Amino acid sequence: MRVLSAVPPIPQTEAARLTELETFEILDTLPEQAYDAITKVAAYICDAPIALISIVDADRQWFKSTHGLDVSETPRDIAFCPYAIMNPEELMVVPDATPDERFSSNPLVTGDPEIRFYAGAPLVTRSGNALGTLCVIDRTARDLTADQRQALEALSVQVMALLDLRRTYKDLEATHQQLRDVMRQRDTFIATVSHEIRTPLTAVIGYIGLLADPNAGLSPAERAELMATVGRQAGEVSHMIDDLLMAAKAESGSL
Repeated sequence: MRVLSAVPPIPQTEAARLTELETFEILDTLPEQAYDAITKVAAYICDAPIALISIVDADRQWFKSTHGLDVSETPRDIAFCPYAIMNPEELMVVPDATPDERFSSNPLVTGDPEIRFYAGAPLVTRSGNALGTLCVIDRTARDLTADQRQALEALSVQVMALLDLRRTYKDLEATHQQLRDVMRQRDTFIATVSHEIRTPLTAVIGYIGLLADPNAGLSPAERAELMATVGRQAGEVSHMIDDLLMAAKAESGSL
């Protein structure tokens, strides 16, 4: 049975945080060189054997990138990063986890990978939600220098910039698809309207030709009936054109 020193707290804005996290569509995606390069640099700058880009989901922390640790995720209730996201504007540093009541009996401390030192820089969105952290871990109790702290925070900003860029690309891709769908609908609409207009116009042209033919032998009553039919068909075409103009105004935002 696993006994923990403490259960990670939940941010008051957890529902909004998880909703925004979904918009990034980052969970369970494949490794990417751009993110792996950042964890490698973070490990080097902080002189740490392990560096992670950790995304805190509802019941787990999932790693977009790992350096020095061969796992893809851990349960949220034993993770360090859920503590770090509680203060999005601050770098969280745990110099030694063994005497820390939050982590002293944590299985990640008492067992593999035997965490002693942890530092996590929150990945903060424009709306202020922390999605996770860029963190470094060591098996030896220690601390970061002021320069290392600043560098880790700067690298976390770069991670967030990559996530924002990825989401923007996805949004543009979705918009492009919507435009393609609209163009297909427009083509179908134009083809349908062209057919609907052509039908009464063809009839009108035929009737006018008949009315103009001196050898048609039309009686006054037949001529009057044809004239009335031409008027009705022309009215239908006029209504269709009015509808098209109305639709064009609505689409351009002028209606």
